[in-house]
Amino acid sequence: MEILSEGVLLGLGQPLLDMVLKVDSDFLTIYELKSNNGIHATMDLHNQLYKVVSNHPDLKLIPGGTVYNTLKVVQWILGQPKRTVFIGSIGNDENGKTLINCCDITGINSHFQIISNEPTGICLVLLTNDDRSLCTFPGVSNSLTKEFIQKPRSLMLLDQANFFYISMFYLVKQYPLVQQIVEYACARNRCVVVNLGASFIMTEYIDEICKLLPFVDLIFGNASEFQHLAQALTLKTHITSEIGKYLANFSKINSSHERLVIVTDGKDVVTVIQGHSVQEFPVIQVPLGHIKSTNGAGDAFVGGFLSQYIQMKPLEQCIKCAIWMAARAVQGLEMLEDTEINWWKMA
Repeated sequence: MEILSEGVLLGLGQPLLDMVLKVDSDFLTIYELKSNNGIHATMDLHNQLYKVVSNHPDLKLIPGGTVYNTLKVVQWILGQPKRTVFIGSIGNDENGKTLINCCDITGINSHFQIISNEPTGICLVLLTNDDRSLCTFPGVSNSLTKEFIQKPRSLMLLDQANFFYISMFYLVKQYPLVQQIVEYACARNRCVVVNLGASFIMTEYIDEICKLLPFVDLIFGNASEFQHLAQALTLKTHITSEIGKYLANFSKINSSHERLVIVTDGKDVVTVIQGHSVQEFPVIQVPLGHIKSTNGAGDAFVGGFLSQYIQMKPLEQCIKCAIWMAARAVQGLEMLEDTEINWWKMA
């Protein structure tokens, strides 16, 4: 495996501690939540939900957030410490210390702004059968400041990175900062990668998304997110490949390479669009009885892809690794204990 430079992949997003609990569909209905969806907590009802979940005896606490989950997979596959960097903001509390420690263990170089008097962000992950619903209490996870980004160590890490991975969740509160960083990356011919994140972002933040897209080189998302994005853009099609073509050919500032659009759709094919070319890749069909949770499967897919992409491997190899990692994730297989990575033999 190629030896990569430190900090080649920089992730920008919300450092969160996941609170994971298995529930039934009636539980989601009570708190006005939907399966396979994500929201930011906005109502007193969500505060009641937090109290119920946090005091449940079956609750599990797991470091999370889409950027952490993705970078963890990249580090696990590469086996080279500090090839990824995670920039974000945490509280000066035990949950924040837990996130720093977990980054150290997984080999992620964390660079967190520590903010006093407010808590580290948390995400309620509610599992129903094979689906999951997310409810985020952001805390200080959206409080990263421009001043912190302009500190010498922050600028050094930005300069080292050739790939920038950003979750669209970060657009909710951090659009000016995200815009500043993607402009920085684009001006230096660096690759900007985004994950659409959740359907509600597509409809509520379409103006910000349209301003960001010209700087983006690679887009990940699931079929539902792309459908909602198409509706927000008032496109007259619901066909995944046509939506992908529109986005692949959306205005782009860095014209040195075409934009790549990758659409996942559960157990159905992965669709990859570049320019006007469309490719479909079958996924590994995991037996229903082996599926423990779909939580984190999308992040595992992106992490698998990026682990190969940042090594400039062929597209087919990137997709193959992504699909294998997603299949592994839904089966609840631990990603940190294997001593040898043989995904290419097992896919």
